[in-house]
Amino acid sequence: FWNDVEWSEDFVDIATEISPKFRTKVKMRWDDEFLYVGAYMEETDVWGTLTDHNSVIFHDNDFEVFVDAEGTNHNYKEVRR
Repeated sequence: FWNDVEWSEDFVDIATEISPKFRTKVKMRWDDEFLYVGAYMEETDVWGTLTDHNSVIFHDNDFEVFVDAEGTNHNYKEVRR
């Protein structure tokens, strides 16, 4: 299932473009029903505590996926771990 999918480049900080201490990269694929996201994370302490829509969650040490099917930057869905 995942063998045909390339890994993304390693993540960097979106504000500074500095590489974090621990590597993170993803693979994504989809079909007519689902979006599949696989992540490689060296971080061992991933957590998130906020649950409200539009919370400033990047202060938590979490992994987030935003899906904006309309491409509007407004009506997105968020999944975090």
